[in-house]
Order: sequence, then structure tokens, then C-alpha cells
Amino acid sequence: MIKRESGLLGIAALSLALGVLNGCDECESTVECATGQICVDGMCEAMDPWSPDGSPTGDVDADADTDVDADGDTDADTDSDTDADSDGDTDSDTDGDTDNDPTITWIEIQSGVLVMGDALYSFTQPIHNVLIDTFEMTRSEITVSQYAACVTDGDCAEPQYPDGVSENSINWNVPGRGKFPVNGVVWSHADAFCQWAGGTLPSESQWEYAARSEGLTKTFPWGEQAPTCNLAIFNDGTGAGCGEFNTNPVCSAPMGNTAQGLCDMAGSVFEWLADYWWDDYVNHPLDGSAQEEPPSAGAINRVIRGGGFHNMEADAYMMRTTYRMSFPQDGWDHDNKGEVDLGFRCVR
Repeated sequence: MIKRESGLLGIAALSLALGVLNGCDECESTVECATGQICVDGMCEAMDPWSPDGSPTGDVDADADTDVDADGDTDADTDSDTDADSDGDTDSDTDGDTDNDPTITWIEIQSGVLVMGDALYSFTQPIHNVLIDTFEMTRSEITVSQYAACVTDGDCAEPQYPDGVSENSINWNVPGRGKFPVNGVVWSHADAFCQWAGGTLPSESQWEYAARSEGLTKTFPWGEQAPTCNLAIFNDGTGAGCGEFNTNPVCSAPMGNTAQGLCDMAGSVFEWLADYWWDDYVNHPLDGSAQEEPPSAGAINRVIRGGGFHNMEADAYMMRTTYRMSFPQDGWDHDNKGEVDLGFRCVR
């Protein structure tokens, strides 16, 4: 049985130890290297998570982001401090004023063209253009109180957790955690909630477009600066969840918001998406819709994005706007039990 103190990162580490993610010393392309490595001059080397191209020799000025955001400024670190509900404050309030408020705030994402993917991995290629129609996305990951309303209505099942997880990382049915992202959910739980809320899970292209502030070139949702706990909930060296050893309430790092005001598009919890996992983008839809066809009969893995509260600096590449992962839709052990660092948001 897998011990899950580190959630999805623990599973990834175990997979690597078992040889599921095979690396090599010599290479002809990055696809031959282990996750977190890049092929440089015929050798696999550790990828620099802060370099725009992943190169170990990349030298990037953390404050050099000059992408013009939707509000017209050029400071990716301060363009979204104000709540998306226009209440004028700059704190980390989430939807509603009380811990148990189930109100959902939707943010409009304007239409445009997404240049999707990057050249770092075979599974983020080929880079291609996707037409994105205007849509709305939930400002935050779905919270415990929001999910509880669906459970009360009888349309959602209660989250279930695998054996061995840290009790401090469990959010469901824990007093005082109404504003925390619901975790312990598998894909069907997330899908059922979004339908109940009048929407769907995001397509992979919608998610990347939104994470990049309507398709701008951004390594992280806020820009190029290396993650800090002002920007994302992750393991900054003080411990998981910025030393809290849990997810934190949603929207706890407002300086990391997108230009449109979306919270926690990096860190906090990985997010379920609508798409089936394919190993590349060769057959990816070009109209912004989800990849609804599995790559083979019986395939059950879906795409997850965004990184989680266990991510450390060494694996911060998982928080990149273009990075994607695969996870079984019914849970790691196929028992409909979800991970503590896996949640979701919705679109409509």
C-alpha cells in the first residue's frame, strides 16, 4: 500500500523509483529523459524550473516580465491584488463572507487564440493554435462549503481519502475548513459538481488559456518570477502548504492571481480537467473543446494541471502554465478515493 504523506508528489516519486519514469544519461531528445530533466548536448540534465526554456544554463531575471496584462500594466506580480468581485479590498477573501458560504464567483475569460504547449516535453507538443471562445471560470478552486451544497442536494458524493494520508491535509468535514479547496475527489465527483453548478470541467485548452491571462506568454500564472508564498501555496522550504502542511484557504496568495483575478492556478491543489490524457497534442481539438475520446479502449486517465501544496522548488516545473500530468479518473488504486492535493474548478 502506498503511503501518501506527499500526495501526488509521493506517487510520482514512487513511480520514478520503480522505473515507471525512465531516465537516462545520454539522450537525443528530452522525451528520453526523466521527468524534471531536459536533453542538453546529448546528456540528460536537471531542468531549471525558473528558466523560460527549462535550460539548466538559463539566466532569467525574476523581475523581467514585460507581458502587458489585460489591465494595461506590465507588472505581473501586482496586477490582480484586488478581488475579482470588485469589492475594492486586497485581502485573500474567497467567495462569500463566511466560512460556510457556498456562493460561487465566475470570472469572464475573453475569446482569443492560444498558442498551446511548449518544446520541453513530447507530451506538450506539437505547439499549436487553438481558437478559444469567451467563457466563464470559477474564480477559485471549488471549496468545501460549495461542494457541501451539492452533497446536501443529493447530486454529489462525499469525498473519500486513501489510507495513510495526513489528517491535517484532509479538508472534508473538518470544522473551519469551509473556504479550503475540497480535496479527496475523483474525476466523477468533480464532473458531477460542475454539472450541478450549471457548467462543466474546463477543457485543457481553456485551462491553459486562463492560466496564461488569456493566452499571454507566461511561465507561471503571475509571470516569470520564481514561486514564493506570496504567489502560490507550495513547499517553499518551510514545509508543505507554506509551512501549514495543508492547502490553506483558497485565494490565500492574491499576488499570484491571473490578470483576470483567477486564484491558485498554480499550487494549492492539482485540478481535474475534462480531457482524456493523450501522450501528445497530435490529435488535440483546435476549437477549445475537451479531448473526449480516450487514446485506446479502456483508457481511464484524465489530465490534471497546476501543481499542489506539496510541490517544492525542485519540482516547481509542475506549476508551469504549460505543464500537464496524467492521473486515473477513479483514483490511484481505482477505488474512487481522491488525493489530498487534487481538486478542481469549473467553467460555463
